[in-house]
This record gives sequence, structure tokens and C-alpha cells, in this order.
Amino acid sequence: MERRLSPPRLFHLMHLAHHTLFKEADRKLMEKLGISSVQMSALFIIKANDGCLMSYLAGAMRMNRSAVTTLAQRLEKAGLVRRMADAEDGRATRLFITGEGKRLVKKGGPEVQKANAELLAGLSAEEARLIETFLLSIIERGSGGKSAPLFLPPQLKEYAP
Repeated sequence: MERRLSPPRLFHLMHLAHHTLFKEADRKLMEKLGISSVQMSALFIIKANDGCLMSYLAGAMRMNRSAVTTLAQRLEKAGLVRRMADAEDGRATRLFITGEGKRLVKKGGPEVQKANAELLAGLSAEEARLIETFLLSIIERGSGGKSAPLFLPPQLKEYAP
């Protein structure tokens, strides 16, 4: 008989895994690039969607608008993005990646590849697909049917050393 985790235990384990994963990712990225994992994720999205609205970034990262405003301010202060009012709607703001932001994305790509490889070490391709399917289903169910874009970075091949 197969043993199944109880939902409360699974939720707790996912919380601990999330905390551990991002604490370590933040430590490594801060040490190597001087940037957090949230900032790196935002740069990946902005690079892939240069000139995107801040509301797009908020949806893609599943963050509220005020948190994205603070994130964008920090990225701009660091010289990684430029914020510009939308030409058609002055209330909206667009984000453009700078040369320095592109440089960090290029340097960060291999770090993300390495982190993904470490996470998947020892797992079969089928197990990795199962985990991905499980995580995507959580994201989909958690979005409450909202149509916010789900940004999935490319396989990062362009950043390979």
C-alpha cells in the first residue's frame, strides 16, 4: 500500500522547501551578482518582454502592484531598468531593461541553470515532469481563474557558458 502525505504535512513541507530554496538562491545571487532572486526573476521577465507594463510584471510574478512598484524602483535605482510613462495612458508605467540589466541576465542565466540542475539531480525525466506538472497545477488553481500571464522562462540555452 502506497503511503500518501496528509495535506497539512504537504503544505508545511512545501512552505519549508520554498523558504529553504529561496534563502539559498538569494544568498548565492547576492554573493555572485548583488541581486535577489525576485529581482533576477523580474529581469528575466522584463528582458523577454521589454517595454512591458508594470501590471504585466505583477501578473507574471503573482505579486501585488505595490510590491512591483517597490521592486521596479529598486531595479531602476540599481540602473537595471528604466521606467517610462505609457504613451497612451500616462497613469501606466512601462519597464525597459538597460544594458546593465541585460548583462546581469546573461550572468544570471548559468546560475539559474545550475540551480535547476541541482534541484533535479537524482530524479528521472519522468519524476521531473511530474513535479513540474504538480507545481503548474498549484499555480493554475491558485490564480482563481484569473488570466494573469504565466511567465515560464525559456530553457535558458542562450545563457549557457
